[in-house]
Amino acid sequence: MAKITTTLWTHLRNRDHESIKEILAQLSVIEILEILSDFTIEDAVIIFRMLDKDTALMVFESLETDLQHTLVDSFNEEQVINYISELAPDDRVALLDEMPAKVAKKILDSIPADKRKETDLILGYETETAGRIMTTEYISFPQKTTVKETVREIIKIGREKETIYNIYVTDETRKLVGVLSLRDLFFANEASDGAQLAEVMTSPVISVTTSCDQEEAAQLLQT
Repeated sequence: MAKITTTLWTHLRNRDHESIKEILAQLSVIEILEILSDFTIEDAVIIFRMLDKDTALMVFESLETDLQHTLVDSFNEEQVINYISELAPDDRVALLDEMPAKVAKKILDSIPADKRKETDLILGYETETAGRIMTTEYISFPQKTTVKETVREIIKIGREKETIYNIYVTDETRKLVGVLSLRDLFFANEASDGAQLAEVMTSPVISVTTSCDQEEAAQLLQT
């Protein structure tokens, strides 16, 4: 990647934006993120603005908050709303928390109603609590759902969710009773014949309340 970084730096100095666009079009999101980390924030902003819209949205989601903040400052109002709307709820809150209260409120009032509702939910929790950094985007299934049924459903709805790492399993009252990693789910799908999630999930589950301090929550979840 060092060679590509050097080439991009040369094109930046020469203001050859078309060459930058051609190089970026051949790179993956992960490669672009790696390259951006090699540049100053000012140069990273210029490179970011050379990306096509869809790639830019995916890259923006994974950027550090300080670079997201700098980019937002360079966007027009419509761009700000579009980019912040596309963020996962917890990432959206983290970015809004870095903004002046009046600016954050204006943006929040402008994003689509469904996005605003899920954002308001997280903003309702005190700062430094677990609730403040949680996400409202997750996938859960009743414990009697079969492994094969779960895999079929995930394939259907997975693209609409934030990156999926775990499947949460609930009982008849919707109480959390188990968890299963996506990796283990697919291994179970290959090995089982009609098995239910209750048979392959990990239980009991380590959990915290939404009012739990963030540092305390992190320590508990690492044990």
